[in-house]
Amino acid sequence: MPSQRPGPRSARQPEVCRADAARVLMAGDEMARVYFWTDRLVFSVTEIPPGGRSSRDPGHKGADEVAYVIKGTLVIEFPKLQRWEHLGPGDAIVIPENQPHTAINPGGELAVSVWATAPQLGYEIEDLTGVPSPKGDS
Repeated sequence: MPSQRPGPRSARQPEVCRADAARVLMAGDEMARVYFWTDRLVFSVTEIPPGGRSSRDPGHKGADEVAYVIKGTLVIEFPKLQRWEHLGPGDAIVIPENQPHTAINPGGELAVSVWATAPQLGYEIEDLTGVPSPKGDS
């Protein structure tokens, strides 16, 4: 299962990642299925239950992030900007580098969204918080 390998890797050939092979990570109430993590991008699908929220994402040095809502409602909170963006199905947002944010589901149904970050996260992808895990944890 290529997506289970630690660390970014180079994509040299077309590659398929089946749903059951995606790496599952938790960030607060958010469950992320990371399908691809290469040296050029990270691609995931996330689910946040009604009333749930992700942990604070510190932003990504040298990388932009895009989110696209498939189902439900998301509010993206930008604490440094004192700004909130309300997104529904079909809406997308680009988040510039180094911009801390939190995804919140204020609705009554599961929120499902697609996230892509390029060229890279800027940190290890252990728990999606940007805080490195202690050595020896996997």
